[in-house]
Amino acid sequence: MTPKEAFKGAKVLAYQRVSTTKQEGTLPTQERVNKESLKKEGFSGIPELFSEQASGTKLDREQLLAMIARALELKKSGKKVVIALRDFQRFSRNAYDIGILYKNTPSLEESLWFNDIPLVSLSENIVTGTRANANPTGDLMGPLLVVIGGQEVAIRTGQTKKGVGQARDEGIIAGSQVNLYPKEPLNPHRELWRMLKAGVSQTKASVRLGRSKSWAKDNKFRLQDIALQGDKALEDWFEVTDIIRGFEQEFGTRVGPDASKRMKAVGRKTSGYLKEPNNFPKPTEEDIQFYFDNFKDFQPKRTS
Repeated sequence: MTPKEAFKGAKVLAYQRVSTTKQEGTLPTQERVNKESLKKEGFSGIPELFSEQASGTKLDREQLLAMIARALELKKSGKKVVIALRDFQRFSRNAYDIGILYKNTPSLEESLWFNDIPLVSLSENIVTGTRANANPTGDLMGPLLVVIGGQEVAIRTGQTKKGVGQARDEGIIAGSQVNLYPKEPLNPHRELWRMLKAGVSQTKASVRLGRSKSWAKDNKFRLQDIALQGDKALEDWFEVTDIIRGFEQEFGTRVGPDASKRMKAVGRKTSGYLKEPNNFPKPTEEDIQFYFDNFKDFQPKRTS
């Protein structure tokens, strides 16, 4: 069975999970990605969402157990039910636990497997088998991907925990930084939000700002994620972007080969807040000036 076949005529419950508040990405982003993936598979309905921050190896996750109970309730009412996941590791990162959760929770007769409610991994394009509908490929690959993923996480965690943890403690997130477009007279992020709040469509806003549709879409979701913490959180983020734009307008870009060491220090030390303002403290203008003035203290550490 393919995911598209599994979703046809089904009531879909989508489960989202992040392990920690400092994990890359957010639950709203994961929910959005799952909804978009479901549409690509031909599902036109509205999935019921169950989302939580919890360890991938716990058997007592509140939202996961609530989703299983809801799935069984719908199945008993005569509906076809399917569980959608971004990947099997959202369900569990432990090969032993996934068997318990899928085939013996809350009991064998009341389990998803026994009641023919499959799991569908949207990113891996795999459907698990059930009691009445065996799927040897899904039953082999599902636990195997959980094992492989769990090992990769353990290895990666062991290799990078110290360095990444220290970097995060210093306000730094690796990867591309948020472009604040300092050469433009107005802050495009602030202007995008102003237009969206005024009822201007995402497409029209992108045209007025001279940006692509994908830029407007991605940044709309970014701003919506921040706004979930309240209007002040969003205004704080805009305030910081205005301050950094001011530094870039006076001293040049903070990214790329043309950036000075002073501005690179500003970029590194504010990268965490700009990407994940809900997980990092807001830098003040005095903080940013301190990073600029003491740039030698904030250079990347060389590893032997």
